[in-house]
Amino acid sequence: MTTPLADFLRAYAASGTARLHMPGHKGRGPLGCEAWDLTEISGADSLYEAAGVIARSEENAAALFGSAATFYSTEGSTQCVKAMLFLALQNRPAGTPPVVLAARNVHKSFVHAAALLDFEPLWLWPEEGTSSLCACPVAAEGLDRALSALDAPPAAVYITSPDYLGNMADIPALAEVCRRYKTPLLADNAHGAYLRFLTPWTWGRTSPAIPPTRPCRSSPAGRICISPKPPRRRFGRTPGRPWPSSGPPARPI
Repeated sequence: MTTPLADFLRAYAASGTARLHMPGHKGRGPLGCEAWDLTEISGADSLYEAAGVIARSEENAAALFGSAATFYSTEGSTQCVKAMLFLALQNRPAGTPPVVLAARNVHKSFVHAAALLDFEPLWLWPEEGTSSLCACPVAAEGLDRALSALDAPPAAVYITSPDYLGNMADIPALAEVCRRYKTPLLADNAHGAYLRFLTPWTWGRTSPAIPPTRPCRSSPAGRICISPKPPRRRFGRTPGRPWPSSGPPARPI
């Protein structure tokens, strides 16, 4: 497998080119890695309009993780959470309310996204006999009951798997329930990016549509959207639909 990003960085660092661009250290400094620290100069590609070395690297990552596509992101898993929620809301069928059914052990980035994107979270609480919000397991039967109790399918169902205690959700069973209700299943996989390399590999056997990976906390992070109809556009506003109007949550100063 080729390494287009690393190859470009090595070549640029060895070229001795005068760096009349950001960042200000100009490739020199005490850390030893400054020569590899670049901005979006010619040849380095553009993260959100990738067509060169980043695009080729993303294709390699998709092949490595066995996904349909991989998109790199800044801001670690937090940005990935917000991006996949935005895509789910942007591509929800007409008439679908801006509601996301989520297990209550979500990371705080989900709560921030709810304020930023102006959607209503409906919580899936731990099943009877489970006292830990950190675990908050969601069974297919419980999800089916929760979805059947709603007046209309939500924009998405959202779970955390693996959770903070290492428990794995039954992704195929949950995905099958979501398909019956024609709603996408979104999974916070921040602590499970290495699952692809375990034997046997069980994560992702349900047609993941959007699995980008990013470093987050103590491990690389994956974001998987299992959708009955994966969104085709990477970014951009749906014609005729305005951007969300609410701002980020206020913070005390």
